[in-house]
Amino acid sequence: MGKVHQSRRKAAILREVLIVANRLPVSVDASTLTSGGLVSALAPVSDAIGSTWVGWLENGPAEPFVVDGQRLVAVHTSREQYARYYEGFANQVLWPVFHGLGEYETHPPVQSEAANWLNAYRKVNRAFAERIAEVASNGALVWVQDYHLLLLPEMLRSLRPDLRVAVFLHIPFPDPAALVTKPWARELVSELGAAQLIGTQRERDARHLGAALHLLSPQSSPVVRAFPISIDTAPILQEANRASSPSTVTSVRERLGVTDRPMLLGVDRIDYTKGIIERIEAFSALLGSWEGSEPLPTLVQVLTPTRETIPAYQGYLARVNVATTEVNRQFGTASYTPIVNINGSYSLPELIELFLATDVMCVTPLRDGMNLVAKEFVASRVDDSGVLLLSSEAGAADELHSALIVDPRSQLELTDGMRRALKMSDEEMRIRMRSLRKHVLGHTVHNWASNFIKAAS
Repeated sequence: MGKVHQSRRKAAILREVLIVANRLPVSVDASTLTSGGLVSALAPVSDAIGSTWVGWLENGPAEPFVVDGQRLVAVHTSREQYARYYEGFANQVLWPVFHGLGEYETHPPVQSEAANWLNAYRKVNRAFAERIAEVASNGALVWVQDYHLLLLPEMLRSLRPDLRVAVFLHIPFPDPAALVTKPWARELVSELGAAQLIGTQRERDARHLGAALHLLSPQSSPVVRAFPISIDTAPILQEANRASSPSTVTSVRERLGVTDRPMLLGVDRIDYTKGIIERIEAFSALLGSWEGSEPLPTLVQVLTPTRETIPAYQGYLARVNVATTEVNRQFGTASYTPIVNINGSYSLPELIELFLATDVMCVTPLRDGMNLVAKEFVASRVDDSGVLLLSSEAGAADELHSALIVDPRSQLELTDGMRRALKMSDEEMRIRMRSLRKHVLGHTVHNWASNFIKAAS
């Protein structure tokens, strides 16, 4: 397995903190760690007290192993069962319901398949619990990440009552009224309630979860608190200082074909929670009501593929393409393309170049736990310029008060927000951006990790 090395016997006792996620943060061949927000968030914790990552890895080693200095433990289950757990129950049932978009919840035509999804979710959670119970040292802190593993707290309390279990939910928690009607709700909420600490992104999510526990598991008594996640600003600042030169910005805009007109930018996974179609419709209304002789703006939309085997995501991409084509047909000319879609994943340096090139950053999800793109944009604007148009339904809106905050479901608010952002004076823009940057640079992902660990210990 390339650079992977089996742990030595003297390191057999796991360190104090176990970070548990649905899959291990390693490349396909398990030769290197993958970069990502969670890895960056927990690096200082690993340095200070040591940690072990636990997650699924197809054909992973039976024993703990080390990659790039990080200790890892693989959970074993078949790819078929993992798919029913991850692509089935987690992402076609829990994901839409937790985001308040129950219309996207998948109901398999055969009831037995729905049962298979839920049973797979139970079995994979059980596999995680048994693996953790095997390897965790006495009294270890088990930090469970997100909605994929909601059954772990009760399972671990049964298997290893000496462990301290804390859960962080990266996605929203739904209004209990939308949850209590689900046949699986009582089971999931009551078993989640066995944790000692449950962290959420927003105070609203904490209130929803507290109410759900009261209704569905009144005997549970976890501490429920909001811990809004953030970003690692250091690498962003380093890249932004490199990419902020006028020549680089000009080169990026030339490549996109927006050298002589205003630019709005969206960077999203192709997910129905992100409000991409609503954004396109609002942009169309902006073009239709454009006044004066100034050039029409261009919307550049980065579309990152995700969950491509799930029908709802396939259908959503098709709708995005249809909406884009219609706007370009209606308003485009031989020399002007209103919407430029870019399909694919961008590296951090490439994203920062886009952030620095745009006039307006559109972060307008219908519902989101946090949406770190908003914070990444702010951190990258070392020029104190640019406007952030931010959804009131993104967790970031609770912190980034100097953004232009809009209702993502209101076409009127979205369109007016775009217009106001494009016409904002330089003075107002800089005042707002300096305020945003002060908050983001002063509340990093390292603060988030440290605060959560302290509360959970």
